Amino acid sequence: MTGQRYWADSVNVANRAAYVPGLPEDTIVEVPAWVDGEGVHPQRIGALPKALVAVCHTQATIQSLVVESYRTRSRNVLLQALLVDPAVGSVSSAEKLLDHMLVLQKDHLPQFGDARRASPARRGRLRLARDTRSPAAGKSGATHRVRCRLES
Repeated sequence: MTGQRYWADSVNVANRAAYVPGLPEDTIVEVPAWVDGEGVHPQRIGALPKALVAVCHTQATIQSLVVESYRTRSRNVLLQALLVDPAVGSVSSAEKLLDHMLVLQKDHLPQFGDARRASPARRGRLRLARDTRSPAAGKSGATHRVRCRLES
């Protein structure tokens, strides 16, 4: 490849040089790059819209939690990864999905053992506290705030 240079539409690299502004340095990002005999030269992209940065940050957080859960063999951290995902609607849905996934993937995820049969006291439970505004606040003020606490 000496003397040749070509354009790669996408490469996966750590965001160490802020290739994608607004995302953490340890996030793996997909960016265009020049490739030559000296290596891969990722290119910075312009600032993304705030909404897209938020989506990317959420996905990076989920991936980071999944890696941490495998590294620490923590079912609770894996449950947190599911709960961060906007497609998961409730704690009970996340717990059922996690139990089902761990049963289906037991040959590939032996570090979790038989997590489905672990007692709630051993595997930890997620507790939710919901703050709601008074019905007197009317429709315009009817907001909800949910706080989560993982108890082990």
